[in-house]
Amino acid sequence: MSITIPNLSLVVLIGPSGSGKSTFTRKHFLPTEVLSSDVCRGMVCDDDNDQAVTNEAFEILHFIARNLPATSDTARPLESE
Repeated sequence: MSITIPNLSLVVLIGPSGSGKSTFTRKHFLPTEVLSSDVCRGMVCDDDNDQAVTNEAFEILHFIARNLPATSDTARPLESE
């Protein structure tokens, strides 16, 4: 498979848990080009999977996204509460 991504592009990967979004990003992007809600959850509570801190994690994610020009988000789909 060959994918060409132009400069200044936004790449959004959407899919269920375990579908390969993170594997794809590790293979095709530098760590500094990826913005992950799971990593932001880990910043809040040291548990990347703790959904209880999703709001706080997305505050961090949005702050980073506003301030870094080249990022990719590997967020999981949001579910209504």
